[in-house]
Amino acid sequence: MSIILFAGPTISKAEINKRLDADVRPPAQMGDIYLAAQSGPSVIGLIDGYFQGVPSVWHKEILWAMDQGISVFGAASMGALRAAELFQFGMTGVGSIFEAYRDGSLHDDDEVAVIHGPAELGYPPLCEPMVNIRATLDKAVAQHILDDSIAARFIEIAKSTYYPNRNWECLFKKATQLDGMDAAVQAFRNWHSNNRIDQKQEDALSLLDAISKWIEKENEPARPQFTFEWTVMWDRLVKASPADHPDTVTALAVLDELRLQPHYYSQIKRRAAGRFLVSKSGEGRRQVDLVPISETLRNFREKHGLYSTQQLKSWCEKNGLDESGLRTLLEEEARIEELGRHVALKAPQFMLSELKIDGAYQTLNRRVKLKSDLDRQPDNRVENGQDSLPASAGLRLWYFETCLGDRLPESIDEHLGKIDIEEQSKFDSMLAREYSFRQSSIWDDLKAD
Repeated sequence: MSIILFAGPTISKAEINKRLDADVRPPAQMGDIYLAAQSGPSVIGLIDGYFQGVPSVWHKEILWAMDQGISVFGAASMGALRAAELFQFGMTGVGSIFEAYRDGSLHDDDEVAVIHGPAELGYPPLCEPMVNIRATLDKAVAQHILDDSIAARFIEIAKSTYYPNRNWECLFKKATQLDGMDAAVQAFRNWHSNNRIDQKQEDALSLLDAISKWIEKENEPARPQFTFEWTVMWDRLVKASPADHPDTVTALAVLDELRLQPHYYSQIKRRAAGRFLVSKSGEGRRQVDLVPISETLRNFREKHGLYSTQQLKSWCEKNGLDESGLRTLLEEEARIEELGRHVALKAPQFMLSELKIDGAYQTLNRRVKLKSDLDRQPDNRVENGQDSLPASAGLRLWYFETCLGDRLPESIDEHLGKIDIEEQSKFDSMLAREYSFRQSSIWDDLKAD
């Protein structure tokens, strides 16, 4: 019976092999679960995986592994996240972190995210995950070292700090700057050195125990609780070789940088739609599912500043359009919008081609590399000693007003739809990285070039 585990900073290979005979692989990224499943193991355990810099493990590849009769376990970090999202389909989640995500008491990816050193050094963690901070504070409250209100203030400090900068010394320093916290901080600091809880590691050990018990019971192969659907995006992953993954990683990161420039993103998407149509893959694709004309009209009026009926009427007169002509124009716009959305989600290579023709690809790719370099720094605090990030609402306000010179949109979901992002958490994560990037010395050097 073969077992494949993905682990890194949460628990070492040596610690795993003390308890389980397993093929221990580095933290997982997109495609790794699929490749592991091809060797036909009985069990795959997901503990650690990458959150940024490279595409994360797809839900689809975990479903595919289970569809092949492989039992998939998850805990502690990326494993807990994916298990909470897929337990209803048969993935086995283990530990308190998984349970917190499953039950909704935890939501954010940054609760388990850490930056770490290289594999050669054993993936040493360079910050403290939020779930460990919470667990340690809960223990301190239970042992009457802190009261609930002081612990809550520590939580606020930690959550407002960008996750690569979270560490106990940073939190102690910030807490002492708050009124009435000196005595509590000193007591907690003295207690903490021998009482810190590593909740992620505890959950990882629980996963090893759960797999061991599963093996002892000689369970039947996993029976999928779903019908696996083959999609276009899944087909692309299957056809890609491992050597293709670095290029895929770069491409997706470059397009995320482009999304931070929404007007330019819209231009590139429209032009990519035309490039797609003249390509071999786009030949004959003339019928697309139209977005509602009302939505197209709203976007059109906003783009041209035609907010009143009279303004729209006047614009039509100046451009020689009657009601029928305006509708034809809007239907054409709807087709372009929908085709652009198709290209952005299923054929992004055409957008990358447009960026290269424009000469913008190199600039965006440089930003990707600089941000990755910044992420690897153990202490990338912003200038003037301000190493805290604004809350999500503050980041959005900063981005729209300072970066775009625009007002905060009434509907953030509508904005995300225009740049083809489905989850607000991904957008907020992008803004957090952009904020840290612009506050760093790297940004000053970039502007000076």
